[in-house]
Amino acid sequence: MFIAYYTFKPTHRERHYLVNPRGRKYETTFSRDPAQAARYKTDAEARAAINKILDRGDRGRADGYCFTGYAESLEGLAND
Repeated sequence: MFIAYYTFKPTHRERHYLVNPRGRKYETTFSRDPAQAARYKTDAEARAAINKILDRGDRGRADGYCFTGYAESLEGLAND
C-alpha cells in the first residue's frame, strides 16, 4: 500500500498528505497526519492521484513555490 503527499519546495520537509482526491478545499483534501492519508495499491496510482491535484492548482508557481508530489510505501513507514 502507498500514500501520496506533497511539499511546497524540495527544501521543505513538512508533508501534506492526500486524504480525499475529490476535495475542493485544503481542509477536505489534505492533512499533515499520515494516518489520515488515502491508501493506494501501487506507487503509480498514488503518484497519479497527487499529480492530478497539483496540476489542477498549477503547482504553486507563484511566490517561488514549486509543489512536489511524492508517493511512499506504508512498509517504509512501518520500519521508521
